[in-house]
Amino acid sequence: MTYLSLVRKVLAPSAITSFCLTVIHFAFAKWKGVQENYSAEQAIDVSMPENKQHLIEIAEIASRDKKWKITSSTVDKVVLKSSFDSIYSFGEIITLVKRNHSIRITSSPLLPTTLFDFGKGYENIQYLNAVAHSRIE
Repeated sequence: MTYLSLVRKVLAPSAITSFCLTVIHFAFAKWKGVQENYSAEQAIDVSMPENKQHLIEIAEIASRDKKWKITSSTVDKVVLKSSFDSIYSFGEIITLVKRNHSIRITSSPLLPTTLFDFGKGYENIQYLNAVAHSRIE
């Protein structure tokens, strides 16, 4: 196999496929509201008074609504796991960590090799942000 045939048969189709997946990822992520961080790992700090930081209540609501599983729970940290639910993701690890006057919400792909999540992580943290804010009122 010559260098030219290798480029034509392997590298060019791979590059075109990668480019197409990247464009689709950005389009879906923008459609879901992502404005800055297009990576599969997403995080947000939710300002919240300390007396309203009931992580387990937030996690239980999410677990019930989204069918996520609570994998560990302490006073200061709750870890949830979502399962394969669409072609966009093989699942995520969602973490809520209590801080002084905020809650840190992170969403990471279950598979560490995931490059594209098509906005699924952003969707997760925005959902938990809304749940957390509903607890304030």
